[in-house]
Amino acid sequence: MPTINDYHTDDTAASALNLSSDYKYLVTTNVGDNSAAIFEIDQKEGTLSRILCLPASGMYPKDAALFPDNKHLVSLNHENNTMTFFAVDLEKGTLAMNTKEIKIDQPNCVVFHKLGGGSDD
Repeated sequence: MPTINDYHTDDTAASALNLSSDYKYLVTTNVGDNSAAIFEIDQKEGTLSRILCLPASGMYPKDAALFPDNKHLVSLNHENNTMTFFAVDLEKGTLAMNTKEIKIDQPNCVVFHKLGGGSDD
């Protein structure tokens, strides 16, 4: 399954694969065309349907992940040492940068971990 749009160059490769916290979506970054793609996972068949593939607003997006609300995405851009944040509309297939990029030294991996004080969290 291609992770890029048809008009992208051959010098592109998927760099990261991350599942959403509810396991309904797969996020990948594409090095070469500097994009992020989101796929919906068919819960019965396990097949993927691409929702979007859009620019990650940075160079060499090494990793990306959906926030647990599935309405926001962060991309770690290795070559320009930035984190970029986006609002995501999975129904419309849109990705919109929603804040200024944040400088970070050699971003490599993003992980969301739920913090809680009890077993009900």
